Amino acid sequence: MRKILGMPAVRIAIEANKPEAIAAMEAAFAGIEGNVEIVVLPVLYPQGSEKHQIYATVKRIVPEPPALPIDVGCVVENVGTVAAIADAVELGEPLLERVTTVSGDAVAEPKNILAPTGTKYSDLLAFCGGVKEHPAKVISGGTMMGFAVSSLDIATTKTTSGLLFLSPRRVFQYSSQACINCGRCLRACPMNLNPAEISKAMEADDVKSAEDAHVMSCIECGACSFGCPAYRTITQFCRRAKNSIRARIAAERAAAAAAAKQCKQ
Repeated sequence: MRKILGMPAVRIAIEANKPEAIAAMEAAFAGIEGNVEIVVLPVLYPQGSEKHQIYATVKRIVPEPPALPIDVGCVVENVGTVAAIADAVELGEPLLERVTTVSGDAVAEPKNILAPTGTKYSDLLAFCGGVKEHPAKVISGGTMMGFAVSSLDIATTKTTSGLLFLSPRRVFQYSSQACINCGRCLRACPMNLNPAEISKAMEADDVKSAEDAHVMSCIECGACSFGCPAYRTITQFCRRAKNSIRARIAAERAAAAAAAKQCKQ
């Protein structure tokens, strides 16, 4: 990747709670020439997001969308993507499998599984010995950014990172209430947004107000929903707003392309 990008500086960011990974990477890069550095970061969520990682490592600030990391001279890739690139370029192997973490207190034998994409969730669970008790919730992804699923007859994709099987002791039933204007979601938001304003706008189906509140900058980390004492599904409101905005932009582009084609004819 460094060669393709013109030999820029390289920073390998690893959180401090992974000492074995840090030592292994430092040893692997000991003989590499050029501006290469292993950067050890404090353990902090959601530091894995592109914008936060860029600031933590090189102190550059990526502007609001549609700006991208490349606009500040950065390219960010996670270790799985880099490994897939190496397999494709050096070995000629396409991305046909990935490691998926199957965990949670309801799983008999939690494991990291290297499985072909397209493997059913039920097969991953069976490989882990099934469940110790009936799970109250199954989440595809992580605890903060994952999605609850109602069936295990779902196939993994190249982005399936994990499955969580949670027992009734780990979940509880709740109902979303009206916003109490406590400000906890504002303090929790790592992007300095106003999640309460966005969620109330989307309750009124006011996508324009949500867009004006910079909802497209939301990284969907779930911190606002996690800290909300009224149990509001704020992250879902943000996702719905972003999907609506993306759909509108796609429709506008399609209409513009059709109009341009019509003019040429």
